[in-house]
Amino acid sequence: MNAKVKKHLILAAVLLVLCFIWGNSLLPGTESGKISGGLLAWLKETFPFLKGLTGHLIRKLGHFSEFTALGFFLSWLLRMENQQGIHRVTFPMFLGLAAANVDETIQVFRPGRGPSVIDVWIDFGGLHRNCPVFPPPLALYQSETERKIDMKKFTALLLAAFILLTAVGCAKKEPSAAPATIEGTTAEIIDKIYANHKEVDLYLETLPLDVTDSNAVTYNTGLASGEKLSEGSISEAMMSQAYSLVVLRVKDAADAPQIAEDIYENVDTRKWICVEADAKTVMYSGDVVVLFMVDSTFDDLATPASMQEAFKAVSGGNMTIVG
Repeated sequence: MNAKVKKHLILAAVLLVLCFIWGNSLLPGTESGKISGGLLAWLKETFPFLKGLTGHLIRKLGHFSEFTALGFFLSWLLRMENQQGIHRVTFPMFLGLAAANVDETIQVFRPGRGPSVIDVWIDFGGLHRNCPVFPPPLALYQSETERKIDMKKFTALLLAAFILLTAVGCAKKEPSAAPATIEGTTAEIIDKIYANHKEVDLYLETLPLDVTDSNAVTYNTGLASGEKLSEGSISEAMMSQAYSLVVLRVKDAADAPQIAEDIYENVDTRKWICVEADAKTVMYSGDVVVLFMVDSTFDDLATPASMQEAFKAVSGGNMTIVG
């Protein structure tokens, strides 16, 4: 195979990786959540020692892996173009950073998705190549010294990844009894939260959330359906203001952690007309999951931190904060 054909094949690989990255970002939040949730379930079933792995970490590792592949092929392409010196570093980094920004911008326009500066930095980290962590697939373009250095970096990366996954999977969690179920309906739990919170001076009303209505569930929580929910209530401003407190009771408390993560990742903070919540938190205790999101201009009335403290009081301190 001559050099020209090889360059065309590598260029095609770059384009395929970009299509894969941006194609994933075009998926609605609910579909993206299903994919990462399915992968998480498969990994936990196949590798029991990864039982501590979370969907959040899976998604971040996905970001890093995608852009590692992109940096890999970009650097290989530039090496074949005989780019030397600083250009072998700056070109892949610049192109990769541009791809990362486009990736996050796409998510602005997808339901249940949103941009993240942290994801841009994770993507950028995956591009590290001439600062490379992966050796080029053909050592023809390297000296013996370069090959040895790259292989050492490659080995170190694999070792670090193994240690990270083992630490996550085998981390000993604090032993604790299952939290007691919070008594009352979800509407009553909302009342209890407000009773432990300073007055929220907005015209609020609490309404039932029909968990059998998938559209209503998705609109208010980002979940694909309410099949794992037994009840729900929502407290929002009567006017079109970015304020929402949702309390859900799940059928099986064992599902609460994953449901809470799915909500945090997929909820649409721009569901209102002309307004947007730029601060949010998701918490759970036993079989109760709580979502709170608000426009930070109301931070004198309520914040994620203040709602966390209120729910902590309601749950007797037996609660977990997802984000």
